[in-house]
Amino acid sequence: MAYECKGCGKRRYVYFSCGNSQCPKCQGIKRLQWQDKLANRMLKVPYQHTCPVTKWLGVVFTMPHRLNSLAKHNPGDLYNILMRSAWSSLKECANDTANLGGLPGVVMVLHTFGSDLKYHVHAHCLVTFGGINTNEEWCWPKRKKKIIPFRQMRRVFRTHFLSQLKKVYPVLNTREPLSDINESLMKKQWCVHAERPTTDTKVIEEYLGRYICRIGLSKKKIHYDQVHPVGCYPTG
Repeated sequence: MAYECKGCGKRRYVYFSCGNSQCPKCQGIKRLQWQDKLANRMLKVPYQHTCPVTKWLGVVFTMPHRLNSLAKHNPGDLYNILMRSAWSSLKECANDTANLGGLPGVVMVLHTFGSDLKYHVHAHCLVTFGGINTNEEWCWPKRKKKIIPFRQMRRVFRTHFLSQLKKVYPVLNTREPLSDINESLMKKQWCVHAERPTTDTKVIEEYLGRYICRIGLSKKKIHYDQVHPVGCYPTG
């Protein structure tokens, strides 16, 4: 579609929407629609989540870079293991009466790259700061700033991840022995962030929406360098 100014005759072309949430032109409306659906399901309770605006870190599970090569050859299997082990770890730790003694609500987003566009597989989790116990009553965490201690979360996450990896390993596309992978992963410090909560649900809805509907290479990251023909060089 073309718009033309009647005064100067200048034309502006506006292309029809493709509807893809990853399209730079279409992702705005997709993001707002997704945020609206999420807002209707949010509880009136504090949440733990990563937010650079408020400098609050939430719950983030990171797959060790040792598994990057395996994940590139088996993306579906490794991504499923990450998401399932992250949820089972949260559930197990939260059910511990020393932490919460109940089941929290969680929204999880898989992210496969970092701000530098390098392969960095991790799961962002929006977690309610509290949960439902066996009596179907709302219960609050035993701590003011986090539901689960960092060291416990990291240890349980490693156990669950390696357990699920062992189950599917025979069908994965790899020649590396599982024993070699386990040996190296047991020596590594697994990365799990679990920090203080926030009650500003609007901020975290917008932040999570940007993670859902965005492209890896945005216009801000593209820089145009003028290339001169061979044999022609700028003067001065």
